[in-house]
Amino acid sequence: MALPGAFAPVAATNATFGNSIAVTISGSNTTAALPFAVNQGKQLRCYNAGTAAIAITTGTNTTTAVAVFPTNGSPANGYVIPAGAVEVITIPDQAAFIGVIGAVAGGLAYFTQGEGV
Repeated sequence: MALPGAFAPVAATNATFGNSIAVTISGSNTTAALPFAVNQGKQLRCYNAGTAAIAITTGTNTTTAVAVFPTNGSPANGYVIPAGAVEVITIPDQAAFIGVIGAVAGGLAYFTQGEGV
């Protein structure tokens, strides 16, 4: 089995390099449109530039992209990323929106679609 290559941003339509978005971290869910075509790159590079953990999720619309922190014994629709961490996650084919919630408000989270790890 071949190992995946290094993460490489996917160029958006009419762009020479990948598109990224910045989302302001809030104490409540913030939803943002992913700035690239659906089915164009299966990984999402997530950088939490804030000072506290965030939870993220993807969805096909603003109603399904609602991130929630899990609690003990109660799983939730969210993937937790520690402060200062960079994670590369695989996203569903039809993901068009991202939901972000912070343990505390403040800072930015950056997202770039691409391929690899």
